[in-house]
Amino acid sequence: MFAKNGIKINEQEIRRLFAIVDTANSGKLDLKKFKLFNTSERAAQMFRKIINKLRQERLMTDGKYYSVQQLPFKFNIMLEYLSNATRRTEFLSEIEKCHNER
Repeated sequence: MFAKNGIKINEQEIRRLFAIVDTANSGKLDLKKFKLFNTSERAAQMFRKIINKLRQERLMTDGKYYSVQQLPFKFNIMLEYLSNATRRTEFLSEIEKCHNER
């Protein structure tokens, strides 16, 4: 979902991030662990660092952003952002499909 929306977070960073609550290193997050992750200050700090790095990578030499989109610093807001972006893409695809059928 990140890559699909142009957010370049590598798998190693994601694994380190989720390892905060996946102490058994199962590679899976059940609902309980996901909720714990979402409320973890340590996870929030690490996520902010990752997003800050991504924001800095998007800066051009003149200090402007490559993209007008700002990436959220909070994980739950990022999930909402990605969900909305996915719905928007699907909606635009449906509009294009209807337009082409005419």
